[in-house]
Amino acid sequence: MPINPDHKYSHLFDTAGINQEIRHKSVKAGAANLISQGLTLSVTLVRAAILARLLTPEDYGLFTLVAVVASFAIIFKDLGLSTATIREKEITHAQVSNLFWINTLIGIGSMAVVIAIAPVIVWFYQDARLLPIALLLSVAFVFGGLSVQHQALLARQMQFGKIALVTVFSSIASSITGVLIAWFQYNYWALIWMEVSRNLFLMIGFWYLTGWRPGLPSRFTGTKKIIKIGLDVAGMNAFSTLTKGIDKIIAGRISSAYLLGLYSKGNQVPEMISMQFRMALFSVALPALASLQDEQNRFAQYYYKFLYVVSWVTMPLSVFCFIFSEAIIQIYFGSQWAGSVIYLRIFSLNAFLLPVITTLDQVPLALGHSRRYLAAGISRSVGTIFCVAVGAFFYGIVGIAIGLAIANIITFIPFITICTKNAPITVKEYFQTISIPLLISIVLGIVFYFLKSNYLDVGIIYELSFMLAYLVTLSMVVLICDFYRFGVHLGIVSTLINKINSKGQK
Repeated sequence: MPINPDHKYSHLFDTAGINQEIRHKSVKAGAANLISQGLTLSVTLVRAAILARLLTPEDYGLFTLVAVVASFAIIFKDLGLSTATIREKEITHAQVSNLFWINTLIGIGSMAVVIAIAPVIVWFYQDARLLPIALLLSVAFVFGGLSVQHQALLARQMQFGKIALVTVFSSIASSITGVLIAWFQYNYWALIWMEVSRNLFLMIGFWYLTGWRPGLPSRFTGTKKIIKIGLDVAGMNAFSTLTKGIDKIIAGRISSAYLLGLYSKGNQVPEMISMQFRMALFSVALPALASLQDEQNRFAQYYYKFLYVVSWVTMPLSVFCFIFSEAIIQIYFGSQWAGSVIYLRIFSLNAFLLPVITTLDQVPLALGHSRRYLAAGISRSVGTIFCVAVGAFFYGIVGIAIGLAIANIITFIPFITICTKNAPITVKEYFQTISIPLLISIVLGIVFYFLKSNYLDVGIIYELSFMLAYLVTLSMVVLICDFYRFGVHLGIVSTLINKINSKGQK
């Protein structure tokens, strides 16, 4: 007698145990994600430093020109169906199988779209080298479509340790691939093959660790309701992708591949802060918040703690990038990237606000208000596109970067109003939660910037020492705030003390 797939894969579909152990699972998931992101970030930093010395700004610019246009196909690779799988209270094997086949077809369709628009990319940027780049890069979408639901099932069960393992493995393997290709002087092809291989390794890893195998497509499974939620999320992702890519599209059009390479490199470190750390925390928060959607008080408490952690991680590190922008470029990337300093400073200001603002869109998404989530995304996208266009018109490529930073302030009021409507989150408590990390980050920034400018000699050793002093001071301040319960209590110090005491008693 054949085994019922819903019973066989019940450990991937059933979420009843998550609500009961939400704190324990969140702590484990958060730890796994932070470790994963720490390792991935380390790999990325090493890889970026090596490739920055093997490749030129023009190589990065050529890759960016294609990647930013091709990124619009990513919207359709997922279609928001991974988010729908994560937040649905109940889901079946047949429903997830249908979603898998939809994602697979969309991945193939995305590849076809990129292949079709490749000549348009060449015409728009007037560079024939972009055609073969686009054709190869399109293959990544097929691998991505084949792994969407497998990753979503792991996230649904908050098995972020397994996701972390796959992520780190794919990062290391693809980095080795890229560095080897660059070493043998295949220039910008190193970046393209690195992206394609990363998606391939992710697909292999997720298929292996979930153990889930899709069934054949079937009708009358209730998939339409899930697709509806996914379409709203995909709509938001479309505007979000446009927002993230429009600056590079305009910059590539009004300047050279060389300048675009400098622009992109200036954004690399701040983007690691605003994207990698933020997404590591967001991926834990969404399934946890979704499981608490019927418990308003617990939902609000979890969100404010999540917001507080994001604030402490991203705000001080953004200030760090701003203060030590010249040293980061000189020591880390090399002297050929000196033109990226001005962009690094501007993008550091952008990364200071972006992560804490975008925590808000997790609220309507977790509560099932997908249309409100879409409306919030549209409001941010429209404001951002306007600011980028104005900046480009008056100040060129530098103005584009400035426009992105200013857009965070201009779009904040409508964004927070939409996201908190009919939600257990208030604007007052939102500002109270971020107030301490925000103020301390600013004060630390002013103090260290003043000391660096007036009391320290110029030199790599002094710069590195001062950078270390900033990070040590920041760590001490965070622990002091947690010990004396300034702001949201995270329990870091008390947990460490209890562990030390328990070991002492043994």
